[in-house]
Amino acid sequence: MKRILFLLLIALATFGYGQQLSRQEILAAFGAAGNEFGVPPAILKGIAFAETRWEHLLWADGDTASCTGLPRAYGIMALRNDSFFGRSLAAGAELIGETPETVRRDLIQNIRAASAYLKKLYVQNPLPGGTSSGSLESWQSAIALYSGIPQPELAAQHAYDVLTRLQKGYDDFGIRLDPCIVNMQAVHATAAKAYRDAAAVQGLRKTTDQPDYPLAHWAPAYPGHWYTTGNRKDFVVIHDMEGYYLSVISYFQQSTTNASIHYDVNGLQDSPADTPAGDITQQVEEQYWAWHAICLNRYSFGIEHEGFVSNPAWWTPEMYQASAKLVRYLCDRYGIPMDRNHIIGHNEYQNSSWVNWAVAQGYPAEFGTCNSHTDPGVNWDWPFLMQLITRDSTAPRVSSTPPAGRIQVFDRISVTFNQRLERAAAEQNFRIAPAVAGTLSWASNFRILEFTPSSPLAFDTEYTVTIDPGAHNYFGVGLDVNGDGVGGEAYTFTVRTVSNDTVPPAVTATYPLENQTGIRPSVQFEVDLNEPMDPSTLGGAFILRDNLGNPIPLTAPAAQSVGTGTRLTFRPVSELVSPSPYTLTILTSMHDYGGNSIAGERAIPFVTAPHQTFSGTVINTLDAVGGWWQPGSSGSTVGTESTSFSIAIDIRKSGTGSGKVSYVFSGAGGGRVREYNSGKPTVDPGPWVAAWVYGDNSGNALEYWFYPGAAGSSYTGIRVDTLDWTGWKLVATSIASVPTTATRQFAGFVIGQLPGGRLSGSVYFDDLSVGTGVVTVPDTRSSLPQETMLLQNFPNPFNPSTTISYTLNGTTHVVLKVYDLLGREVSTLVEAIQPAGSYRVNFDARNLTSGLYIYQLRAGNFTAAQRMLLLK
Repeated sequence: MKRILFLLLIALATFGYGQQLSRQEILAAFGAAGNEFGVPPAILKGIAFAETRWEHLLWADGDTASCTGLPRAYGIMALRNDSFFGRSLAAGAELIGETPETVRRDLIQNIRAASAYLKKLYVQNPLPGGTSSGSLESWQSAIALYSGIPQPELAAQHAYDVLTRLQKGYDDFGIRLDPCIVNMQAVHATAAKAYRDAAAVQGLRKTTDQPDYPLAHWAPAYPGHWYTTGNRKDFVVIHDMEGYYLSVISYFQQSTTNASIHYDVNGLQDSPADTPAGDITQQVEEQYWAWHAICLNRYSFGIEHEGFVSNPAWWTPEMYQASAKLVRYLCDRYGIPMDRNHIIGHNEYQNSSWVNWAVAQGYPAEFGTCNSHTDPGVNWDWPFLMQLITRDSTAPRVSSTPPAGRIQVFDRISVTFNQRLERAAAEQNFRIAPAVAGTLSWASNFRILEFTPSSPLAFDTEYTVTIDPGAHNYFGVGLDVNGDGVGGEAYTFTVRTVSNDTVPPAVTATYPLENQTGIRPSVQFEVDLNEPMDPSTLGGAFILRDNLGNPIPLTAPAAQSVGTGTRLTFRPVSELVSPSPYTLTILTSMHDYGGNSIAGERAIPFVTAPHQTFSGTVINTLDAVGGWWQPGSSGSTVGTESTSFSIAIDIRKSGTGSGKVSYVFSGAGGGRVREYNSGKPTVDPGPWVAAWVYGDNSGNALEYWFYPGAAGSSYTGIRVDTLDWTGWKLVATSIASVPTTATRQFAGFVIGQLPGGRLSGSVYFDDLSVGTGVVTVPDTRSSLPQETMLLQNFPNPFNPSTTISYTLNGTTHVVLKVYDLLGREVSTLVEAIQPAGSYRVNFDARNLTSGLYIYQLRAGNFTAAQRMLLLK
């Protein structure tokens, strides 16, 4: 039964390489894997928290180590594939019958492989002393071995930290660990024994066995991995580890490591003392120069901070406070000025102002060129760190102003501060009257506090927002409201909601436009409105009909905020016939939060484009990550806030997947996203190169980049289209303009930001091909569904009922059932012979408990499953 459950999970349409799951779904995966392999789910959660903060770590092919050479960990469970920390990736993959590549990329299989490997370690090794089989503390040895840390005492400390965190619990950044019962006395005894045993056999220690910094532990780097003579001690360089605390300490202690660091700072303190500051370890004496920043080594101290640049959950206030104390100590002891010219990031070489200053001060010009790493990254809060270092206790102030006019009933209420406030104190002293249920969240590095009401506010009502005097910064100084420089005052303001909304929403844009031709048969419709809409009214708000008036099934609308309005997107269940006329009608059944509908139905006639094929050979199916890099790994990607590449299986032209590139540009212009393929497949003799491209209607440029193949040659970019469509379009270009110094190669797809283009979007690519050109052919299909499909239920999450839709491409016996996460049948919704067509079935779950459920469709030889979340 447990194996059947995972077969159902694996069958879900959105599961695949690079998939993003909600926290509820990740919790369900921990639970299901634990049940399958006999591992307490809490152990899986604790390991994933300690090593990845529940982030599914994906790296481009060939990216096997960090800037210091630290081997990469893979997936949410940080499986390993190196000679230092071991081969848990391959071992776990073998235990579950999957390939290491699948386990590396697929989140579900990553958790399963880790669970199977953990259980093997648990069974093969004796239980720690003083523990009983099945208890959480009995997993201590298995956790230590799972980490792969070769030093027994550090591995034991890691297991100690995991179990201590489980005992305490955690609730932040979307991660929740409920406190567990753990016999910490037994855990501490095991860890202490590991340290005593190590001390008895290890002879190479610093002669004093004491750190220079009194608050640090001493764990020396491998002897000789530092300079004993140098120039000066003028800078403090801030790094992030791209790994977790104990593994990095372990790594720097090995003879094969060609790097070292003065100090390491932990993100969370999980030792019994549990001091407010992060734990600190010293690895190189201050009289020497560690190997951490190339040309800066002989001028600086280096400090590593636990975590990954992509996940702000690592950068805790405790870490900043501990790091600031350490930096201040170094500056005081060695006369280093406490400013941003002397306290720098590993990425400071990218700051031309700093480089110019350094050269003017007589430092080598190579300061601007010798480094190539970007830590500590965009999530690092430099103003907060410098405030702590300089002990700037200036009272915080409110830098935002209350809304000038009335607010909408769905608006968030936010307050912006000019510096970071102590989080708990600010939240505990936030009040709104009349009382309203809602949640508090933070943005902009904890400088914007936002209140989101759980349901729309009342119309024409005044609300008073108060932040009481108990709110304060990290020096205990309260808010300065009257501007006299003295803190400790209450801040209050009032807002009034709009009068009962009688203004109907307006449709401001659509895709397609009325009477537009050349629309892709796999079109994604877009309907923009000037205000948010009540999501409970979106189902059935649109009707698509062919030229005979037959209704065409549509997917459930998805809503996203666009400015002060809403964009609704949805697709036909099956590709439309081409070329053929259709009409999309926007109905008046959907309405805003005031109950107002659009002024009247709106019909949007359009005509689909002719059917296209490409005469040639597929050279990359984009069914797997393969040689495709993450866009951020390319130096040609610029002007972006975030980018990602993944293999999508919910939207694909053929095969088992497509390449999905998502992006957010950081400014109004000049941005570029390069999706590089390290395999650079040959495109000679051409003469044409084509790919199926699922556009995002962003108005940005699409380019294909080529490489002439000869050493020293530069890339050639060809502008092939403007992304002004949605759905699959065959985009081809001649390679005649690419220089022919050698064999020409395809180097990647590029999305270039254009004036007026959208700041964000997602573009899909499939079946990269080389051949003789595009061929237009007639499409003789009927408007009946062309394939059998099981669609995502709507709404999802739901309470208490939802609609499940599916299509049949022929008459067959149909069985539609619902299961819980233990694989037990909950309900049979359909069991009958049905003809070709589109179907909708209501599922009522009022008698069920909250949680994740699986619904499965069997239609002849077709089987598929989807997940749905019931929230009560």
